[in-house]
Amino acid sequence: MTAYLHGSTLRPPAALWTKAVRLWVTLAFATVLAVGFSFAAPNRAFAAGDQIDSFDITYEMQTSGVLKVQETIKYRFGDSSGRHGIERYWITRELYDENQDAVYSIDNIVVKSPDGVATQFSRRTDKAKDGREEQLRIRIGDPDETISRPTATYVISYDVTGAMRTFGDYDELYWDATGLEWKASIKAVNISATVPGGAQELTCTYGAAQSKTICGKKIVSGTAEFSQTNLGPGEGVTIGVKIKSGLVADNKPHLVPDGSQLTTQEKVGIGALAGLVLVSAIGAPIVGVLWWRKNGRDQRYAGLAPGTVPVAGQSAEVVFNDPDIPIPVAFSPPKIPVAEAGLLIDGQV
Repeated sequence: MTAYLHGSTLRPPAALWTKAVRLWVTLAFATVLAVGFSFAAPNRAFAAGDQIDSFDITYEMQTSGVLKVQETIKYRFGDSSGRHGIERYWITRELYDENQDAVYSIDNIVVKSPDGVATQFSRRTDKAKDGREEQLRIRIGDPDETISRPTATYVISYDVTGAMRTFGDYDELYWDATGLEWKASIKAVNISATVPGGAQELTCTYGAAQSKTICGKKIVSGTAEFSQTNLGPGEGVTIGVKIKSGLVADNKPHLVPDGSQLTTQEKVGIGALAGLVLVSAIGAPIVGVLWWRKNGRDQRYAGLAPGTVPVAGQSAEVVFNDPDIPIPVAFSPPKIPVAEAGLLIDGQV
């Protein structure tokens, strides 16, 4: 089985009908969200000249398969003023093969700062590639406060599940360490990873998505260490740590069905909508005919001249007019002098 993981652009083509239906079902929601974000988006979280002076990460793989992470990011803000903080992104869903997607959970996020800057954050998940890719974004900072100092250090801790994969005779922690979404350059990355039984072999690549360029790696007393300097915007570091088989319980990718296919809920919703349309198409003409038969013809009081109503105490049945019987028109001459009437009739007084 070939796995296209972490930044891969390979994917099978989705069926045209699936795309069309998904677009139809979600159009209204997408419109509302787009309008909402256009009004709610705060100042941008990066600017030309931004730089990450240091990006230090420690990983601790638990025997349960939960990866404990702590990141220390020293962020140097560029020339723009009025900045509120930074953004951090993680891929939480991506294509695995033609029929399955790999998913990752990012939980228990905590943000601190030794510099005393605001560390509150909001989170949002964005979807792409017909639902086969999802990305978690946290926006750190107070929208009502700006950072006046040139640098700010953020310490972000969180738990990851789904970062393991197995190859039979060994398991592997495989993870995009820094992510690829930074608009700032990164001056230095230093990573350490401890795993059950000690690290066996290491892989490390850096650069843009799918780059195979090797970065620094070594094992010191069973701990994996990685390093790289001078990453450009949009570049990152991906690591792999081989682990002896059987030491990590949750050692397989977390796989779910292809996200571009309709979910059960979507299928139920579309079925209900189609049924409603069908009922309306069939029922509307029937209802219209029944309504016309009851209300679509003129009515009158039986036994009374058209335009008259029963006097007090008189009862009269309401009936439909017979279309074959001409309806006499009641007419009262206007109250005008004879001379004016003659003028109207023949133009003479």
